Order: sequence, then C-alpha cells, then structure tokens
Amino acid sequence: MNEAPNTLDSLRDIHAPPAVSWWPPALGWWLVTGALLLLVISIVLYRHWRRKRALRRSALAELQRLKSIFEADGDVTAFVAQLSILLRRVALSGGRGQQAAGLVGDAWLRYLDQGLGERAHDEQSGAFSNGPGTVLVSAPYQRQPAIDDSAALTDLIQQWIEKNT
Repeated sequence: MNEAPNTLDSLRDIHAPPAVSWWPPALGWWLVTGALLLLVISIVLYRHWRRKRALRRSALAELQRLKSIFEADGDVTAFVAQLSILLRRVALSGGRGQQAAGLVGDAWLRYLDQGLGERAHDEQSGAFSNGPGTVLVSAPYQRQPAIDDSAALTDLIQQWIEKNT
C-alpha cells in the first residue's frame, strides 16, 4: 500500500493543449469575408451603373425637350446653342471630361467624332466634323443659320449621348 502513493507522485500533471490561434481563420470565415467583399463590389458597381443610366436618361429627356421646343418655335440659333450646351455638359460629366473642357471649333467636333468611335485622323469621316454636326460650330456665327436636317442632327446627338454615358 505504501507503493501506491509513490506511483501517483511520479505521474506528470495534465497539460492543456495550446490555445487555438485566430490566424488562419476557419473556412467559414473565409467564405463570409468573400461574400461580404462580393456584396460591397456589387453595390458599388450597381450604384455606378445606376448613376450613369440616370445621366443618360436625363440627357436624352433634355434632348427631346429641346427638339419639341425647336419644332414649336423654329429658332435655329437657340436650338443649336442649347444642343451645344447639352453636349458639353454630358462630355464634362463623363469619364473623359477633362479632355473636353477647353476644346472649341474643329477640335471639339473631332472630340465628338471620337466619342462615336470614328477615327480623328481621317478628315473625310466624321459625322460631326463633316456631317450634320458642323452646324454646332458654324451656327453661332451666322446671321440666319439654317439646319439642313434637324432630325439627322438630333439623331446624331442621341447616338453620341448613348455611346458616351
């Protein structure tokens, strides 16, 4: 009987396992983090898309309003001036707005042609430079400006707005 307590004294104490580390996290936490990251990216992209779509909608609504005013009163000078202002506002609110800020005359028309995807170095192409868009820079300096085809001009501007917003 005396030997029993001696054998118990020779046993080692119970050691607890090391504490669980917080890094690396378990698979579930990786999935939660990935889902949250995906959610944030989706929200940012959705807000960007919605803002861009709102800009397009308002610009196209403004174009239709200007078109109906022109059809009612026939004032070419005011119509062309308002179209130029609308194009400039849309260009400045777009991603390449800083490029458009100081452009005037033929440089402005070439910029608009580039917005349609047309080559700027080819002087024969360009719906703004050589087509109905030329009235945007020539009409303010004419006493009695005339638009050959207002529908072609507004269609061209509508196409430009849709491609650049």
